[in-house]
Amino acid sequence: MKKLINWSFFPKTDPLPEVLNDPIKIFEKNHRKIDSTKNDTNKLRLSSDKVLKVVEENLGIFYQNNIRFLILDTYKKNNQNLTSFYNPSKIKDLINKCSVKKINVGLAGRLQPNHITKLKLLNPYVIGFRSAICSDQNRKFLSEKKLIFLSNQFFSNKSNAIESAGA
Repeated sequence: MKKLINWSFFPKTDPLPEVLNDPIKIFEKNHRKIDSTKNDTNKLRLSSDKVLKVVEENLGIFYQNNIRFLILDTYKKNNQNLTSFYNPSKIKDLINKCSVKKINVGLAGRLQPNHITKLKLLNPYVIGFRSAICSDQNRKFLSEKKLIFLSNQFFSNKSNAIESAGA
């Protein structure tokens, strides 16, 4: 069967465990509805929020197969980011429903420091950044200055509290 979705299992040298077949089949079964690789007007394709619904409807299968972490990312961004595609309240709903199933959710997708405040309110397990901390367009080199700035966006409240306390 042709691989319809991109996924990874680590370590890559190990064979795919049998328990991961069901979750992968969920996405393959719904591939035509959730595919974002084309910029066409495929009427079968679901909106981003409806893609989240497909995931939500199958959380039990993820849980049964010991999947405890999902990353909500974007594939074809077209100069947009995660917040351009998904309604924040829908992301929050997904995170809450995943939490009930003891599944952590990470957020990624061309995120920048200006997204941090809004995304922290959604309470994801992880927020992923790549281009926001790279020093070049090819994303081959990290910028220490950008990394420090980004880190301060997460920890500045703690730093300010320590400074105010005189510690």
